[in-house]
Amino acid sequence: MKASIILFSAFLTSFLVARVVFFRTLVFGDYALVRLNSGPIIREYIFNDWHRAAYGENLPSPSAYLFLYFFDQLASWVGRTEIFSFMMTLSFPLSFIAFYFFSKKFCESMWSRIFGAAFYIINPVVITYYNFGGFMWALVFLPFSLSFFIDLLEKQTNRNLAKAAIFTSLTMWAFPYLSIILFLTLFTIALSYLTLAGSRSNFLRTTLPRLLFFSLIVLVCNAAFLFSQYTCSQSPSYGYNAQSVLSDFEYTYREATLFNLFRFAGNVASPQIPLGYTGSVKVGNEISIIIPIIAFTSFFWILKSPLKRNRIITMLMSVSLTSLFIFLIRCIIYSQLNWIIVKIPLLWTLRNPIKLQLMLAVCMIPLFIFSMEKIAISGIRFLRKRSLKFAALTFILVFLAVSHVYVYNSFVFNGYVGLDRTYGAPLSYLPDTTIVRMTDDSLDWYKEGTYRGIILPFDHYTELHVQFTNPLLYPSRLGVHSKVTDEINDALDSSLNLKNLLALLSTKYVYVNYGWTETGFHIIQPKNLTMIVEDLRKENLTEESHGEYSSFVIDTALPMVYSSSYPVFYSTIETIKLLNETVFYSKPVFLNIDYAGCEINMSDSSVPKIFSSYSWEMPFQSVYNLNALVHGDEEEMPIYYSLDGGEIENKTVLMTGGALKHLATFELKAGPHTLWLATDETASFMDLSKSFVGEGSWNVEENLLKIENGVLSTSQEYGNFDLNLKFKPVQFGEESWNGPDLRFVWADSSYWRLMFHKEGYFELAKATSGGYQPGIVVRQANVGFDSWNLLRLIKNGETLSLCLNGEHLLTFSDPTLNASGRIGIGSDNSVTSFKDVAISKNIIEGLELLPAETPKDTPITIVRMDSGEYVLQFNQTYNSWVMVFLGENYDQLWQATMDGRVLSSHSMANMYGNSWFTNTTQGAHEIQIFYKPNEMYRNLMYMSVVIVGVLFTVAHFPITLLDKLRFSRKKTLNGRSQSDKT
Repeated sequence: MKASIILFSAFLTSFLVARVVFFRTLVFGDYALVRLNSGPIIREYIFNDWHRAAYGENLPSPSAYLFLYFFDQLASWVGRTEIFSFMMTLSFPLSFIAFYFFSKKFCESMWSRIFGAAFYIINPVVITYYNFGGFMWALVFLPFSLSFFIDLLEKQTNRNLAKAAIFTSLTMWAFPYLSIILFLTLFTIALSYLTLAGSRSNFLRTTLPRLLFFSLIVLVCNAAFLFSQYTCSQSPSYGYNAQSVLSDFEYTYREATLFNLFRFAGNVASPQIPLGYTGSVKVGNEISIIIPIIAFTSFFWILKSPLKRNRIITMLMSVSLTSLFIFLIRCIIYSQLNWIIVKIPLLWTLRNPIKLQLMLAVCMIPLFIFSMEKIAISGIRFLRKRSLKFAALTFILVFLAVSHVYVYNSFVFNGYVGLDRTYGAPLSYLPDTTIVRMTDDSLDWYKEGTYRGIILPFDHYTELHVQFTNPLLYPSRLGVHSKVTDEINDALDSSLNLKNLLALLSTKYVYVNYGWTETGFHIIQPKNLTMIVEDLRKENLTEESHGEYSSFVIDTALPMVYSSSYPVFYSTIETIKLLNETVFYSKPVFLNIDYAGCEINMSDSSVPKIFSSYSWEMPFQSVYNLNALVHGDEEEMPIYYSLDGGEIENKTVLMTGGALKHLATFELKAGPHTLWLATDETASFMDLSKSFVGEGSWNVEENLLKIENGVLSTSQEYGNFDLNLKFKPVQFGEESWNGPDLRFVWADSSYWRLMFHKEGYFELAKATSGGYQPGIVVRQANVGFDSWNLLRLIKNGETLSLCLNGEHLLTFSDPTLNASGRIGIGSDNSVTSFKDVAISKNIIEGLELLPAETPKDTPITIVRMDSGEYVLQFNQTYNSWVMVFLGENYDQLWQATMDGRVLSSHSMANMYGNSWFTNTTQGAHEIQIFYKPNEMYRNLMYMSVVIVGVLFTVAHFPITLLDKLRFSRKKTLNGRSQSDKT
């Protein structure tokens, strides 16, 4: 009967909370769509360490996908996706049962435990975690982890050790970024038991070895995750920007106060606010402070409950130290100790306080229901003694506490006690949506694995649909920190030739979603979807219309894996739009020419003094044609150039026809090269007649300009221009935007403004006589405050291009940019130094080096193409340099071998991918490309799974059988002893 009541309560509570989502395939929060064909993709996540790089900024949590893989395989075996949904939602009743058993350590009454288990599921923190996309099975394992760890401290047996290690490891698998606060809590529990032990030396002697063994087992079971994190942190291409981390902490902990956390209320960094868990207008939000108050009254019953004394004190210490930890984080954020956050990457996982709230919930609720049970018993005692006032007050307190759990959620969910309402976009089920039809359409070419595709627009909602269905539709796989995503957005915003850009990125299939609706979480979003469709149709692409979406096929797209004989070099994204499509059919590799800023020429007065400098590395010797992307107002433009510091040459080019002009033909040897380029009408900012606008001060010493709270502008107006400068922030102002800024198209009170924020972002804004328009474009700038920053700003008609420290950051178009005006550089309520400031009316926007000899295609055969390993074979008919391209995120840990020999010339190509160059001889060859850490990672993953399986066997081995084995062994030893005596 008791078991039946508990099970009935578990499923009744689960029904009230999650009745809408049982047997429904959901896509919301951070829950990706999982279908019957998702198994191989999830397996790729589990057993290949490379996936951390393949998905942009997503952090590795490989072991969590083991559960998804098991559920998906079970659903595939049955043949129904609903089985997967049921297995996911089964976490609700199992969380109830898990917490019920945990609460047995504190409460005597079955009804108190049932109430506590219901509160564990129905509270704002857990419901927020669910809507946030959290993996709910973590809430099944977490109470068991704490419960069996306490058992281990109270009774040091191998079985308790195995159970504690199993469920702690499973908790970390299911929610790896809870690990820090979980280990701090376990450490607090162990420290509390040590403090409360009658004989501390005896406790240490009996418990410490098992605790060390417990820690070792947990670390080994999570070795794959730790190794993946280490690999991620060691790669120079990944990791977090310190300023971004600090701004996230400041944003979060401005509202994540102790009061909010204790009352299970909202904070600005989680979905609790849109769910309604905040604000003083809701009575439920304010009376929730009763929960920690009642929880801490458990201290008064410690002496009356000697058997539970250690457990209650332990939970009180855990709640108190977690709160203290939160307070310390807030002190660090609002002090001069920010370096602590920056230097300790482990703390970065706590930027969202939902982890701290979950730990507070699992530690505070047992104290809360323990106190409620004692208060209820006291109320009954008062009633028996006819102390009616005390009895009434006690029962009112009990009623408030019990009803609060349900009334509070009823307020939030408009009368429903459950997950009937979610933040942002509504719950999405699997019916025949436009995104599902597009992904279904893409499955045929996904199986080939030769090319990629893209959905326009692409937002987080679309991301969840394609992540486990067709990851080749996932644009973040292309670029480090979504760099390529920025380039695609720029191409959409600036009317660049989107076809050539996508062809370079191996993106052959383009889906345009006409049924897209605003979700507020954009990744790639065209300003005008109709215009994008018109531009694609102008390219004469193969088009198929499917009602709410259309599909286009780009035949010139480069494959994800290919080989060729000659590469093509390019300097900026702008040169791609001018390439003839036949270049793509020859399968070239595009390498980058770095822009190195301005160089001052003092040797010859007959040529311009200011040269733009470019550098690149040649892998082999060959003859190349030098082309330049030039713009100017005159019919002819003289261009000066010098290769590797040699004699300065010049060539006058006609401005008629295309903008890409041929300058020279060079035979380039293998190794580094430098090219200097200049045009006429180039002037240093310091040589102009100056006018000062605004308050502040400025001074010029030699070639260094220092501006304090002011703007120094040109007296001359510019239409199109090429602005180069170096700047160094000396002192930022109080506000975020108080720092270096540039103004252009400046006429009276109207201008465009480019400013650099102290948090590490730049912002494009616009001022007119009618007002100020901020945030037109905001992007991470990675400005180095301890060194000079190289900035290049090119305005050509209505298009604006920006490069910072040699990296292209922005191309943007707007009709109002196509106007003339002054140019100003300044420092808004701050101090900034500038140097090497140069302006040119004639523009050399980019360079292009094309091989003079026609590129040759090298046919290859793909023997094996796995997510972490590729094997290629080709037959070389002549001795030649050959390059191999792999269209996966660039990482030095990708390694290539040819005929068993490691290829060392590893370069980033096509903006995001990997390329290797080698000299081959005539004959058959085999190339193997693999992600180097994968072998170690897979071994660690297999080891972790095996160890958990062994521990599970030990923990659940029948006790009677163990006793028989122990008795048999003891009998054998006694027999041997008796024989020895005889």
